[in-house]
Amino acid sequence: MQLTYRQERWRCVCAGLLETAGNTFLLLLAVRHFQAGSVAKALVAGGGSGGLLLSPLAVNLTHRLGWPLTRAASRILFLGFLASVVAALCPRDFAGVYAVGCVLALASASTVIPLMTQVYQDNYPVEQRGQLYSRAFMLRILAAIVFGFVGGQWLEPDPWVPHLLPGVITALEQFPDRFRLVLLTFAGALAVASWAVHRIPSEPFRQPAAAHPLSGWRFVHTDRWFRQALIA
Repeated sequence: MQLTYRQERWRCVCAGLLETAGNTFLLLLAVRHFQAGSVAKALVAGGGSGGLLLSPLAVNLTHRLGWPLTRAASRILFLGFLASVVAALCPRDFAGVYAVGCVLALASASTVIPLMTQVYQDNYPVEQRGQLYSRAFMLRILAAIVFGFVGGQWLEPDPWVPHLLPGVITALEQFPDRFRLVLLTFAGALAVASWAVHRIPSEPFRQPAAAHPLSGWRFVHTDRWFRQALIA
C-alpha cells in the first residue's frame, strides 16, 4: 500500500501538469505558433476524450495479453511520452503532426484511467481507499494551479514580472521558441508518470467481464438509473 501511494503521488503531480496541457496550453500553442486549422484544433481539444473512448480497448488488450495492470498503463504512458516529444520538436509548418502528437499524448493519459482504478481497488484497503485517493488528487490540483501560472508567465510574462525579477523579459526574448520547453515539460511529465506507474505492484485482470471491450453496455439494459443518466 505504501509503495502504491508514494508512486501514485508522483503520477498525480504529472497528471496535474497534463491537465493544464489539455485545457489550455496545447490548444493555445496550436493557434499561436502552429497556425493550426479548424480540424487540427478540434483534434487537440478532443484528445483527452479520445482516450476515454479507447480505454475499453486498452482494458480488453491488457486482459487478453495477461499483462499486469501497471505494466500496461506504463507502456501506454510511454507511448504518450514519445508522441509528445514529436509534437514538441516538429517544425511550425507541420500543424498536422503537432495535432496528432498532442492527441496521442492526451489520449494516453486518459486511456489508463480504468486500469489505475482497478489498481486502487487491488492495492488500497477498503477503509482507506477514498482517503488515500483524495490526498493524492489534491496534489494533482495543486500541480495544475502552479504550472498553469508558471507556464503562462514563461510564455507571456505579465507587466509586473520585470519589476519583481529584473531582466526576465530580456532573457526570455533570447528564446523565441521557448514554447517548446513547455511541450517538453509535458513530455517529461508523461515519462515520470510512466516510471511511477511501472513501480506500482499489480496483477493481471481477473474479472471475466474484462474480456469484451463493450461488456459495460449491458448496464444500459439492466440499470435504469444508469440508462437515464446516459439519456440526460
